[in-house]
Order: sequence, then C-alpha cells, then structure tokens
Amino acid sequence: MLQRILFTIAMLACSIVLTPNTVHAEDNDPLAVYVQAGIDATQHAQITDMAAQTDESNVARSHEMIQLLNNLKMLSLQPNLDEKKILATQSKINDLQGAIALDRLKLNIKVRKLLTPEQRIKLVEVLRDQRKAARQPNPN
Repeated sequence: MLQRILFTIAMLACSIVLTPNTVHAEDNDPLAVYVQAGIDATQHAQITDMAAQTDESNVARSHEMIQLLNNLKMLSLQPNLDEKKILATQSKINDLQGAIALDRLKLNIKVRKLLTPEQRIKLVEVLRDQRKAARQPNPN
C-alpha cells in the first residue's frame, strides 16, 4: 500500500502538463476526473497538496497494517490456532482500514469544497458517465 501511495504521488508529479490557466490530464493522472471537471492550476496544486498530506498521515498506518498482516499470516500457520490473537489482529487490521477509508472520504469532501458550483456539477456528470460506462458489458 505504501508503495502504491508513493507511486501515485510520483506519477502525479510526472503526469501533469500545466498551461497558464488550465490543467490537462495525462494518462494515469489520479486527478483526471477533477481535470475533466475543469479545475485550474491553483486548484490542482491544492488538491495535490491535500492528497500528499493525507498519504503522509496514512504512512504509519500502512506500515502497521503490513506488520499486522505478517503477524496474521504467522498466527495462521501455527498447528494450534490462537483464536483470540487471530481475531484481535484482524480487528486491528479492520480498524486501520476503516481509518484509512475515512481519511479518503474526508479528502474527497475537502476537494469537493474547493470546486466552484459549476465544477461540482461537471464532476458529478463525469463520475456518472464513468459509472455508466463501467456497467456496460465489454463487446469482446
């Protein structure tokens, strides 16, 4: 997970092409939906900064989760399972996953507040179109 976070930040830094008042999305840009909604360079920088802050706050959680997953694997490989330890470890993993998910939702809410009313409307249109396209069967 940590590697994915760092990769996303690196890709974001490498994939943005800025012109004076407009931001263009490149392939693999995690902010592509916001770019399609019409964010400007200032908004893009603010969103990038907020995402980096969220990722930073989740680095420790990611490290802890990796350690817990390794512990869970070791516990599951014992001939006699310690039910209490296994369930407690899984509960901690669930708590960390929940905290990370909440942070992502909070980030999405903060980002939405940065958008103008017109950009919010366009964002919802883009998201609806993406979901609609994802539901359509692949002709191949």
